[in-house]
Amino acid sequence: MDKNLRTSYGTVRNINKNKLKRRTKLKLYKAGIATVAASVLILLGGIKLSNKIQESEILPMPDNQSMITISVRTQYGDTLSDIAGKYYNDDFEGVYQNINNYINAIKKENKVTSDKIKYNINLDIPVIIDSDNQYYQHILELEKEIKDIEKNDLWVEHTIESGDSISYLASLASRNISETYELANKISFKNGIGPKKLLQAGEKILIINPKLGGLKIELEETKKQLEETLVISNKKK
Repeated sequence: MDKNLRTSYGTVRNINKNKLKRRTKLKLYKAGIATVAASVLILLGGIKLSNKIQESEILPMPDNQSMITISVRTQYGDTLSDIAGKYYNDDFEGVYQNINNYINAIKKENKVTSDKIKYNINLDIPVIIDSDNQYYQHILELEKEIKDIEKNDLWVEHTIESGDSISYLASLASRNISETYELANKISFKNGIGPKKLLQAGEKILIINPKLGGLKIELEETKKQLEETLVISNKKK
């Protein structure tokens, strides 16, 4: 009876050992999965954190430099990386730290998410220049003069001469056809007349200050000159 008891006890004990082994293996397996999962999460978290830090590592602008925005017309096959590469140099490196941050800044400025862009559209591109740049200083002067006129001397009285029309008078204060159309409507509304009304010589009406047209055109030309110097100087480096 003692033998059977030992045998029975031994059998039960062996069963418990097998269960214990299976349970131990299962625990180790689960622990291994948990460890791998935790490692993956830490790695992904590190990548996200790294990207977050990278995007935030945009340094303040040095006192002797300024940031302006220029308008760039896209060419066939252009990408944001191509455009960013035209302007990115040592000065940009000192602020953005890397070109990817600069590309992200351009995306944010234009509210786009892809590196691919449409053909023949205008993009606003932030660029860094020396604060004493002659073109930049002239741009500031022109912008100030335009703002002063728009605020204090926008409407002036004009005596109609032979051949004058609303669209012609509007063109004196505009820089392109679409703006001429917009200003013609404003002049018509201001004077309570139709945009196609024939004007009589000697008649007096209010028009938008013609000085604005020349200033706006000069401003655009100066910005183009500044853009050309930026691209050329970068090609030399």
